[in-house]
Amino acid sequence: MNCPNCLFNFKDAKYRFVLISVTNNCNNSCDYCYLGCNNKINKKNISMDTIKKILEAYCLYLQDFPKEERFLTIIWHGGEPLIAGTEFYEKILKLQKEYAKKFDVSFNNGIETNGTLLTEEWADFLSQNHFQIGISLDGPKFIHDIHRRGKDNLSSFSKTLRGIEILEHKRIPFSVISVITNKNHQYYKEMLDYFISFKYLRYADFLPGYDPNGQIEYLNPENYGNFLASLFDYWISLGGSKKIQIRYFDDLILKISNQVKKNTPIGCEIMGKCGEIQYVNEDGQLYPCVTLPQSPELFMGNFHKNSFNEMLKSKNYLNFQNKFNDLHSDCQSCNIYSICKGGCATRRFYHPNKRSDSKDYFCLARKRIINKIKKYLRRQTKMEDEINTFVRGPKPEKEEGKNTFVRSPKEENEE
Repeated sequence: MNCPNCLFNFKDAKYRFVLISVTNNCNNSCDYCYLGCNNKINKKNISMDTIKKILEAYCLYLQDFPKEERFLTIIWHGGEPLIAGTEFYEKILKLQKEYAKKFDVSFNNGIETNGTLLTEEWADFLSQNHFQIGISLDGPKFIHDIHRRGKDNLSSFSKTLRGIEILEHKRIPFSVISVITNKNHQYYKEMLDYFISFKYLRYADFLPGYDPNGQIEYLNPENYGNFLASLFDYWISLGGSKKIQIRYFDDLILKISNQVKKNTPIGCEIMGKCGEIQYVNEDGQLYPCVTLPQSPELFMGNFHKNSFNEMLKSKNYLNFQNKFNDLHSDCQSCNIYSICKGGCATRRFYHPNKRSDSKDYFCLARKRIINKIKKYLRRQTKMEDEINTFVRGPKPEKEEGKNTFVRSPKEENEE
């Protein structure tokens, strides 16, 4: 689509990142699961034939890229992806090796697991084959067990912790994803303190609880805003990224301070892009994102029936692009638009208790944290200038308009 003034011109999209659901089966029963894994019907694993078709389609697509840009990052998702067993992934790695040679592409693999099935064998396999490992963990036991329980409704915490301890013992890096809700948002200190206790934790990601089908409010904007603001203050007091990396905060700091380069990995919602991180379910059906509903209106096609190019040009995907770029006028005139980029498509269109106005459900929370970080960075810049002035003497005056962190009257009021 030709869209020079759009939020995102999808003609520039690069589809080199995909989440593939290995199974819709799970050994846990998290009450905020948005992928239907708690349903008791139609449990299935993805077939190797489906995986072949997916990989081949992406490899063919990558042929239009320069050689150095022919890579595909895959996050093996679920359900619980470890249910499939190591032999399943051995077949995938063998297939990737074959396709890497045939199509001159490279593959990066990651896996998102609840950690309960991690064993010494699994840890060695994932480490030796360079998988990035993400663990779903909400915090210490009393927090984790609020939502993440086993099928018997008993605690799943000890099993997850056992898996993490195996990774720690083997010095294998991992990350954690925590879901924030109305029931746990007040425990920001306990969460962060607990995560800091792990030596090989790469970063923590705190995601707001949501229901892409728009039926349940797991987290309200006020509680989310309070959580982000309180967590940021506590994080900074501990040393910020030097102590522990928090993806959302690190991304915002990079964006606000104009440090985002061409290949800097930044979350899609901050970059104003959508659809570049796609999702394929167990049947080979393609959707723009894992967080969006698997609904008929967003179904792009099936790798068993359609070419990748056909799916990218499907009527549903073109309609989604137009909807995504139909940004509310308040967003376009907002003082943080250049940072926020309108927010997440899921929360703009598929969240409960909101008007159909195409504004992110967590708009006020996002405004609060972005303005807070802008204020913090201005303060840090001022302190650095004062220190440099004391040590080296006054700096030449900057040209008018060159200060990134000049505060407008509107920002003063919103802070």
